Amino acid sequence: KVFQHTMHTQLNSHLPPFFYICRGTAKVEFTSGIRGDPVYDTFLDTLNGMKNPDDIGWMESHVYPEYRDDEEMPDLMANPTFLQQSSISNWAAFYYESTISVGLAACNAITSALTLDGTEHYQAIKDLNIDAISGSLQFDATTGSRLPESLRYKVTNFVQDESTLGYDRVVTHIFEDSTWAEEQKFIFADGSTNILADKAPEESSGTEEWVTPVIVAASMGALLVIIALIVGFLIYDRKRRAHDSIQKVKKSEIIYGKPPEVLGRGVFG
Repeated sequence: KVFQHTMHTQLNSHLPPFFYICRGTAKVEFTSGIRGDPVYDTFLDTLNGMKNPDDIGWMESHVYPEYRDDEEMPDLMANPTFLQQSSISNWAAFYYESTISVGLAACNAITSALTLDGTEHYQAIKDLNIDAISGSLQFDATTGSRLPESLRYKVTNFVQDESTLGYDRVVTHIFEDSTWAEEQKFIFADGSTNILADKAPEESSGTEEWVTPVIVAASMGALLVIIALIVGFLIYDRKRRAHDSIQKVKKSEIIYGKPPEVLGRGVFG
């Protein structure tokens, strides 16, 4: 469970408790095994079976050499959680596989003279391809790192448990051999198994009722002003052109004196 010890005081708050935010969330992570898998369960049972005086004595003499003559040396046999399935880390299988990989590669690289070259040993590790606890154990031919696609991945869904104000961690999907397999239905934030939209619907603030008419009115007003300016410019331009044009005078409109009065004469006339 998560959040169950911190959320009690928030239930009566006017704000929603923090753990409600986590409804329908999940995490994707690689894993060495899933409980219920026969291979992984056998590994856990084998570790649990090592909690006997002979094996524990050997572990204490090698894991804690500095405590051999110390009365305060940890008593692994007396530790109730040591090597119990519920307390075994998910990393334990990875540690085991790493050790086995080094050993198997050494067997493949050793010569008839029982000598082992470091370069050949490293190459033998990269050449490994075995079925292990955490999946198909394969390594990159260039870097020597484990190939990501050879790992097992899981989707852990956080399902709200209102009775304890916490969450149950439920494995819903497992990725193995390049394929996702559904173990259980995924529970989303609304408590259903229906896939939600990628984007939540936008909530209405109530301002649309008056904002939209105001925007329309302002737009219409601006449009009318622009039209009026265009019409005014066209009228002004027409008057200007009419004023600047050459006025034509008919012969009949010219009145001569008797006799006609000559106001001037050209040089060549």
